[in-house]
Amino acid sequence: MNNDKISNLEFGFLSTFLYKAFILLNGFNIIINITLNDSIISYIIGLIISIFLIKLFISLFNKLPNLNIFEKITYLFGKFSIVIKAILIISVSVFSSYLIYISSLFVRSSLLIDVDILPISILLFTTAIYLGGKGITSITRTSIISFFIFVIFEVITILFVIPNINSLKILPLFATSTSKIFISSIIYSVMSFAPIFLLLVIPKSMIKNSSTKSIKIFSLISNIYLVFNIILVLSVIDVHLAKIIDYPELSVISKISVLGFFDRMEDVLSFKFLLDVFITLALCSYYIKCGIKDTNKHQKYNIYIISLTYLIILFISNYIEFNYIYIIISMAIFIITNVLILIKK
Repeated sequence: MNNDKISNLEFGFLSTFLYKAFILLNGFNIIINITLNDSIISYIIGLIISIFLIKLFISLFNKLPNLNIFEKITYLFGKFSIVIKAILIISVSVFSSYLIYISSLFVRSSLLIDVDILPISILLFTTAIYLGGKGITSITRTSIISFFIFVIFEVITILFVIPNINSLKILPLFATSTSKIFISSIIYSVMSFAPIFLLLVIPKSMIKNSSTKSIKIFSLISNIYLVFNIILVLSVIDVHLAKIIDYPELSVISKISVLGFFDRMEDVLSFKFLLDVFITLALCSYYIKCGIKDTNKHQKYNIYIISLTYLIILFISNYIEFNYIYIIISMAIFIITNVLILIKK
């Protein structure tokens, strides 16, 4: 592990990308098909749930502060630790494959190119692996630059979408059953929060003057942004149209025309969604690498095991048919496993 320390701000910036990676590209579409306009309510409830989840994360983060998550597992579980580590590594590998898959489809859809997703997947994942291989400080510094790029793109999007907003489109609310709203809230919480536990690969001692305020503030900002985003989308696009299109957010961006010249601004602005994917995949690759190195003590074989794992992830992302339910289950297992580590004395 890189011994260079990172700042609280870098740690916080990194968390914002993890929150958005799955929800913006795929979670919105899943949730809106369950609860229609009441997805707004589901997001708000999910935000409240996330407040409790962040407390669990902080408790685990503060536990054995000089150790990363895999070192904590070794210390707490002894010989049984290999099973816990395997569960975490497999879970991260599964939802990494899914993220590669949905982001590759997104690139193909947004650029309107009729090509196989394999070359897109390879380019995206190998670039993320390269960044992950540079260490956690490179990932966090890249996240800062990416954060400001995202903010600029988001401001442009909001400014030019405002004329298309119709607040009446978000009505009616409370038109779906309570059970569906609850299910959607759980899906939102799992898909947005599961990637946050990837940050546990960073020991608390690696953060200069570590403070929990940073992660709390950025967690709240990220969730508020996601609530704002769904309100924006549903006030621009009719909810029934949003149900049948793959990327409602991209449809919103497509309405942007700057002074009549740039009628394909979505090609540029859609790049903001890939920033979330790129940073999250880089951290996933770093997480997997750290997990394998900590689990396998025969260091000379690690490069082959890590490379094989990455190849399997690429294979799964291109040749296995995905069902979002299985991905949510893998994310839930990831969260539950981390919670079990927290309660272990």
